[in-house]
Amino acid sequence: MRLSDGIKESLYAAGLVPVIKPAAGVDGGLLADALYEGGIYAAEVTFRAAGAAETIAAIRKTRPGMIVGAG
Repeated sequence: MRLSDGIKESLYAAGLVPVIKPAAGVDGGLLADALYEGGIYAAEVTFRAAGAAETIAAIRKTRPGMIVGAG
């Protein structure tokens, strides 16, 4: 199985992909923590928002089991 197949299966199993939009004074990592602790292991970060790349990097570093995309 290709890695992309596993990601696709995980996204289908989740049934939803929440969107995290980084905002001034809001830690996107904390939002990702809440999602992860609630059993949601995938999220999309709004890339047009300031701090998006840093938010994605932080989520990937601290929550390696979470699927993170940019949109």
